[in-house]
Amino acid sequence: MIQEYLFIDDTNKTEIEAYEPIKASKDIYKFDNSDCWIVTYSVPGENEDGAKILSDINDYITNNFSPTVLSNGSSAYYNKTLFPFINEFERKLRKLLYLKSALNKGDEIAENIYGLENKDLGEIFTLIFTDDNFVKKVRATVNDKSWAFTKDEIIKSLNLIEENTRWDILIGANAVSELRENFISAKIYRNDTMHAHNINTKTYKDAKKLFKKINDQLDEEIGKIIEIAEEEPEKMTEAFNAELKSAMRLLDSTKEIINIRDIISKAQPAELLAIKQQIADMSSAKEILGLQQQLAADMAEVNALKIEFADIIKNAQSPAAKAIQNQLREITAAKK
Repeated sequence: MIQEYLFIDDTNKTEIEAYEPIKASKDIYKFDNSDCWIVTYSVPGENEDGAKILSDINDYITNNFSPTVLSNGSSAYYNKTLFPFINEFERKLRKLLYLKSALNKGDEIAENIYGLENKDLGEIFTLIFTDDNFVKKVRATVNDKSWAFTKDEIIKSLNLIEENTRWDILIGANAVSELRENFISAKIYRNDTMHAHNINTKTYKDAKKLFKKINDQLDEEIGKIIEIAEEEPEKMTEAFNAELKSAMRLLDSTKEIINIRDIISKAQPAELLAIKQQIADMSSAKEILGLQQQLAADMAEVNALKIEFADIIKNAQSPAAKAIQNQLREITAAKK
């Protein structure tokens, strides 16, 4: 892993030359006919220990000298390591919301839980963690105060306004408490990771700890629903049972898509060219429109694959591409 920093003059060069971090190699490169120069710090391999060394170096360099960061290997490692936890979180959150909405089918709150695969996390959080009536009343309360009010007065006024979020009504105010109490932090960590923002060791550890706790609590809450369905079927309505089965089929099909993505990630560049072409040709608009509602998640993943390989696919054929095509067709056929 490597950190690279660009300096536009020699102002800090003496200090940088004197700085010799332990367990990291340093190199300085000077541009011909220019005052610009680059310093790099590197460690062998990719692991958490090496990432921490480079993260500490990055904190020192950026806090003391404010260079242009050309590459941040420690942050790239942290982003990559956090991704599976965040991916798991988003999928389990959608699963819980779908199951709870199925259990409460017919309720106005539950009817708003649909098409989650087409919403980003910010939209989902706005849907489940904000109360439009509360927001309107808060604005009205503040705007109606024509005198120079105090902070304590505003807080007391806000405490008198009732807040009812979809999460509290549908899932429960005390359910998945780590997410309920820290959804803003979860959103920030998620965005930092998915948008490749630079993060340090502390942020990485805090994010990993939070998402592990959230995922465990999501498993617990989902388990309660499945347990009731399995052990107390008399409490389940016919409508809920049908919706539950539909939701589980949808989640199973999503797992199949993930397996295909794993195959693609291991394919050689030449094979990726063929895979994208085969995916592009595998279904027409009419076929997509003709799929049942539970295939929405599958198609979203297929479309993501099309975008992911759009820049490298032209014309190619390979056994790997044909295998991917066949698997995708099998998934589509099995759900019709």
